[in-house]
Amino acid sequence: MVLPVAPLHLPADLAHESNGEISQTLLTLCGIGNFKMHHLAARAMRAMIAAYPPFTETATGTYRTYAQQVQLFTARYSLIPLPGRPTKVWNGTTYWQKPNTAMAAVPGTSNHGLGLAIDFAEQLDDDIAPESISAAFVAWLVANAATYGYSAEAQSEPWHWRYVAGDNLPAAVLAFEGPLPSEEDDMRERIQVPGDAAVFLLDGITCTWVADTKVSTALEQAGLMPPATGVKLVDRAGLKAFELRGPLPNNNVTVAADFAKWSP
Repeated sequence: MVLPVAPLHLPADLAHESNGEISQTLLTLCGIGNFKMHHLAARAMRAMIAAYPPFTETATGTYRTYAQQVQLFTARYSLIPLPGRPTKVWNGTTYWQKPNTAMAAVPGTSNHGLGLAIDFAEQLDDDIAPESISAAFVAWLVANAATYGYSAEAQSEPWHWRYVAGDNLPAAVLAFEGPLPSEEDDMRERIQVPGDAAVFLLDGITCTWVADTKVSTALEQAGLMPPATGVKLVDRAGLKAFELRGPLPNNNVTVAADFAKWSP
């Protein structure tokens, strides 16, 4: 199967960032566990994984620091010559790829270091260990990833995909997120969280939220409401933006713990 490889357009806020050392403010949860990506890549990822019917997606890696890339590279490449093995040059020195390893980018050049790349896996059984990406998922990505701004990077790595749409989030992503509620809307509605049922009930331009301390603290730390007790009022647009940082839970029993877990 031929993987689609499109040119990468860099988000403008990465232009002056150092690969593997980008500002943590540019990273947010991408909708898969606790993995983080560049905020635009993460928004596109949440839309894309919600569109894959089996909902088996997981990952083995997203953003990677420079130090982590060094560790990975030196684990897979050797300074000892290995005839017939692929080579890469780092800091003027030639390295040979070790047998039975996947390739790794030279430190400072990986799209993982920009928060744009993900190494997909799947959760196909009851244990906690992820399984290798399936042929069915790869086929789905080949047919649909471009719709969400993603592309493969190398024919040899069907699990490795990267966000390539730059600042221009695809229409499918924007449609998935939906418009921000208008302050003129005279309605009661639940804000829809990408991939989850809503947990906040809106009335007019505010949201009434009664919960325990963990949830309240998370919202206060996000600057969405002042410290208080009892009924909480949150600006609609601010809450919508907060929700789009990552999936929020909808289980009333565990909402506090889950909210704290998913909060940036």
